[in-house]
Amino acid sequence: LSLVLNTNLKIFLFITTIIFPIISEEMLCSYLNYYFGFLPSMIFKSIIKLYIYIIPIFPNLGDYLESVFGIIIPFVIYLALRKFIVKSSRLTRRNGQDKKVLLSIITIPLLIILLTITSLVSGLFRYQLIAIATGSMEPTYYRGDALLIDKSNIKDVEVGEILVFRYGKKIVAHRVIKKTEFEEKVYFNTKGDANLNEDDWLVEEKDVIGTARYIINYIGYPTVWLNEYLRKE
Repeated sequence: LSLVLNTNLKIFLFITTIIFPIISEEMLCSYLNYYFGFLPSMIFKSIIKLYIYIIPIFPNLGDYLESVFGIIIPFVIYLALRKFIVKSSRLTRRNGQDKKVLLSIITIPLLIILLTITSLVSGLFRYQLIAIATGSMEPTYYRGDALLIDKSNIKDVEVGEILVFRYGKKIVAHRVIKKTEFEEKVYFNTKGDANLNEDDWLVEEKDVIGTARYIINYIGYPTVWLNEYLRKE
């Protein structure tokens, strides 16, 4: 991350990937210090900051996922410790039990939803969710829709399927109109449904992300609007 915060995007990345995780970690450390002393907070800090050196085979998750986990992990630890403290203090009043049940009912579904969305947006597993920023594929899908991408079996992609691939710094989702195999490599000719001409480039197998499997209308608009705003100088 550049230290020169001269664009909205860089400011946004700085806040979300550095500031928020730091706040989350420091709040947990304060909680640990108050209830358990300084040693647990030192152990937590050591694990968070030095894991990449202690376990060098741990995958590089990138700034996005590391910031998400940097916020979520302290929160999850806090909930577990809070439950332990409440139990150990033997609070048996009825309204206290109701609060614990209500907290579980609210927190667990939110965590599941957050982890699911995070895994889909980041593409950590087989499926990935992307927002559509242009109208090049209308009327199949429109700007502001979201595509659920299947990243498996790239070589099995057939003519007529919607291919999602990298073109420079952009991610494009266009339909395959021709598939060519040469020297054990696969190449694709693509075209947007709303475009008069096919794309003037050949998509190589290494640039393919996956194929569109499901279209979800409208939910991509917040991402599109935020991205457009942040990229304004």
